[in-house]
Amino acid sequence: MPTLTFTRHSQATDQQTHDALLQILPIIQDVSVVATGNPIKAVRRRNVLKNRWAMTATIEVANGVITATIEGQGSMQAAFAEEILGELPRNMVDDRGLSAALERMSRSERFFSAAELNRLQDELRPLEDVRLMAACAVDRDVALIVVTSQRVLLKDKRFDFEGKALDRFGKLVVQIVGVPDHGDPGSLGPLDCQLDLLHRKDYGQFLQRGTHR
Repeated sequence: MPTLTFTRHSQATDQQTHDALLQILPIIQDVSVVATGNPIKAVRRRNVLKNRWAMTATIEVANGVITATIEGQGSMQAAFAEEILGELPRNMVDDRGLSAALERMSRSERFFSAAELNRLQDELRPLEDVRLMAACAVDRDVALIVVTSQRVLLKDKRFDFEGKALDRFGKLVVQIVGVPDHGDPGSLGPLDCQLDLLHRKDYGQFLQRGTHR
């Protein structure tokens, strides 16, 4: 039976986060809480009309990290996890810089790269923060370049059915020059990206981006 694990970092105390989860779970459709300790255990009944199999969620809160393990048939484990974690108060969950990076993207970039942006937070490593995101073109289709504190990702929904990001640092990037923002030592300032797919000449050209803030 497929089992997937999802994590979020909470900015509240473990007890506050635990209490918030206990309030959220019962209001999600077809969900019943069967254990209120730590971890919390909840079951979701099968819903034939929504083509959704029964699932079990086990959610642990420890040292500021929320770990949700979803077990069940089908392919809707990630959607169930998002329903749970997405209901937590916005000021409770550390979004790892995603909101700030989204605000720096144009409206059209956000619209055309919506599929690539979907569940991007689930693909970040521990302690990895997003610095910059930019839509780009590969084979005349939209993809997403994500610059983080640890690596550069290319995410294109066509690469696999789940749209997972591919770590291509060293193969993809010709030059990335980051100028630190002295007003905020924890962030990158203007970033010039010149990108090319060195290992796949037939993939076409990226839409080159200039300076980003």
